Amino acid sequence: MLAHHYLAAIELLRAAGRDVDALAPRACAALCEAGDRGWALSALEASARAYREALALMPHDHPERPGLLLRLGRGLFNWRGEGGPELREAAAALLAAGDVEGAGEAESLLGLVSWMSGAQAEARAHLDRAVELVGDLAPTRTTVAIRAGRWRVLVLAEEHPSLEEGEELLALAESVGTTADVLNARINLGTGRLHAGDDRGLGDLEAALEQALQANSHVAARAYVNLASHLGSAGDLRHSAELHR
Repeated sequence: MLAHHYLAAIELLRAAGRDVDALAPRACAALCEAGDRGWALSALEASARAYREALALMPHDHPERPGLLLRLGRGLFNWRGEGGPELREAAAALLAAGDVEGAGEAESLLGLVSWMSGAQAEARAHLDRAVELVGDLAPTRTTVAIRAGRWRVLVLAEEHPSLEEGEELLALAESVGTTADVLNARINLGTGRLHAGDDRGLGDLEAALEQALQANSHVAARAYVNLASHLGSAGDLRHSAELHR
């Protein structure tokens, strides 16, 4: 609500030919908070819209701009599988600012965006770069998510990465990650197990879906898709179609 009123005030000031520079920093801060709030509620479209409005008001040399680009790119990826331009700019700016972990996250998300667009070689290059950047850092929410993103792509590429590593990544996510991180790691592990012929993976996907719905998390969409894909491959087309819908 606060962000909305700031934007309305700026629009009226501009229409009257008046300067908005004095109001812009407060509006930008309110929009960033609105974006963060939308992300926390899995209102991804509203979150991305607020981040875009904040970027439009923020000077290009503002020290918080690289991080805001990352947040926007992260939101666009989770909303529509997009965000490549924002993430590329964020990766370069964060690395230049000495934020290796943030640059690694941007590279990891770029890898996933590339993978979803079918650019597999580019995806692998970004994911390898992300893991390389954070290789010497202690386990954190971000570094674990970066490793998990690469492990996920190895599963989808039918390269059969170690299930022990998938279990380790789930345990680490439970230790240092957010609810979304844990859900994503559980989906990764379940998919990896099913690809390896381990039927326990079905239980992983079902549990992830139930937990995501309870948490009102956008990760539920990914759980639906992975579970539906497995059931369709197994011949249960009716249930698969229901889950896709």
